[in-house]
Amino acid sequence: PASARPNLNVMVNAAVTRITWASQGANGTVTATGVEFSCNGQIGTVRAKREVILSGGSVGSPQVLMLSGVGPRDVLESVGVDVVVELPGVGQHAQDHLVSFSVLPTEGLVELLLSLNAPGQVMVQAALQIPFSQAGLYVNSTSVFGHPVIDPQYYSHPADVTVIRQGLKIARTIGQTSPLSNILGNEISSGLSVSTDEEWEEWLRSNSVTEYHPSSTCAMMPFEMGGFMGFVTNMRVVDASIFPLAMSSHVRPSPFSPLPFHLFSLALWRWIAHGANVRPRRTSCYHHSGRSESAW
Repeated sequence: PASARPNLNVMVNAAVTRITWASQGANGTVTATGVEFSCNGQIGTVRAKREVILSGGSVGSPQVLMLSGVGPRDVLESVGVDVVVELPGVGQHAQDHLVSFSVLPTEGLVELLLSLNAPGQVMVQAALQIPFSQAGLYVNSTSVFGHPVIDPQYYSHPADVTVIRQGLKIARTIGQTSPLSNILGNEISSGLSVSTDEEWEEWLRSNSVTEYHPSSTCAMMPFEMGGFMGFVTNMRVVDASIFPLAMSSHVRPSPFSPLPFHLFSLALWRWIAHGANVRPRRTSCYHHSGRSESAW
């Protein structure tokens, strides 16, 4: 239904290369005027009448911001990007869900889900849904087509090790308790040779995978107005990168349902009810590793 709207133009095979800005104001703020994009090798620009909505995801949004000159000064200068606004939190304190598995052999058929029967193995998952470890994302070129560097920092916080370790210990206990012990054999992975906390930690660091639920790379706090960034006007971030903390659920539902509707309603409220000259509130980025706030 949306494709028939006269005010909608969707471009395929196009990638935003940077956001364009008006000159910096006396109070240090800059105003987004539009975007530059690449389409089939050709460079074009689009001017925004009111706002630029950035929704590139937890990897794409901070990448575009940094390539547009908004981000940590040392990162931008290292690749030759002119600093427009120094915001150290862009691309930082990223969070992701991590998971590890316990695998046990079965003796005969084990009914798993209703009529689904499977011989061979049973896999039990322990998932880290509220991580304390925080990752970092950095650009290493001036091209949006270059892959950013991601330092995941999995298990950099000891609490994350404890949570998954204890979860797999519980899974082991359940597997060794009747009635499951009657149909399950000894663990294939991690194996009963892994028993002490130190052995568990060593094993986990080599046997854990991401659930591909990144968030929080452009983290904003609850009091902030609708995805605006401090020192930047007329630009709004609308995706999972603005979550201040990782959600314990799957990360996809929020960016695809309540989040955009809520932020777009705030945009309409700003432009219709209060007029185009209303300035957004300054936002802030919360650095959980250092427990300090810095302006975005």
